Amino acid sequence: MKEFFATPRHGWELTGFITACAVIFFLILFVIHLTPSSFKKRMTIVLTFVAGLYYLLEFLIPAETHIGSRVVTNPLTSFKEPLSTALMITGSLALLLGVYNLFRINGRLLMRRKTGWQNGLAFFIGFFSMLTMAMLNFYFPTGRTPEEIAKLKPLAQTFANGADQWKGWYNVLFYGGFSALGATVFSLLAFYIVSAAYRAFRVRSPEAVMLLAAAMIMMLGLTPLGTYFLTGWIQPDSALAGLKMESIAEWILTILNGAAQRALIFGIAVGLIATSLRIWLSLERGQFFDVEM
Repeated sequence: MKEFFATPRHGWELTGFITACAVIFFLILFVIHLTPSSFKKRMTIVLTFVAGLYYLLEFLIPAETHIGSRVVTNPLTSFKEPLSTALMITGSLALLLGVYNLFRINGRLLMRRKTGWQNGLAFFIGFFSMLTMAMLNFYFPTGRTPEEIAKLKPLAQTFANGADQWKGWYNVLFYGGFSALGATVFSLLAFYIVSAAYRAFRVRSPEAVMLLAAAMIMMLGLTPLGTYFLTGWIQPDSALAGLKMESIAEWILTILNGAAQRALIFGIAVGLIATSLRIWLSLERGQFFDVEM
């Protein structure tokens, strides 16, 4: 059984194997969908607990234990790689469900001509254009010699001869479209950041005064106004070198800010552990667990 799933496959054999696994996966989902809600809830709770328990025990049990003259290895470690692979496959199939949801929402918006149907049309045009050009650019890259192209099938030769065009269209869509849109969105966020900074820096409390002073020192320590005009007269090897604006800014960034970041990360880690325990023990009741069992 292990050899059957671990044997490398290529070409149409790999395509058929992936298709069969996807069909079996969706059949299992369909059968589960027909079961009562109480059964699905209990099955989700049991599977979540078993999966979390496996990774917990695999981490806590030592990799090797010496019992007398024998060396006993952790029996759970051998299942870690196959389970990680299965987790990635499940995540990939879940991605298909996300794409289906986008198709359903935008398709309904487009077919019924509701308000904002132009956004749905833009989604479909962008999705299929990017998907097509990305696949052509991946499977028919530039730089192939005429001898390599001649070994391909006639249809593949046609696509391979247009590799420069696919590369050009891909660059236009990705760098000229996607990257530019991402930069535009982040540039718009800058105005909200400035607005939030203005509200945060209004001097209404001692904490706001400290925040404003630290921000001013950081800005002066990174600009010529502070490094050259204000404290540029201090020699780097003098006793007052620590009072240079760039030195104070670096101290705030590495010492004060570093300690605060570590404290935040520590608090986030504790909250993550608490949330993980609630999810593992099915104590986190969301939309699926809206009713106590």
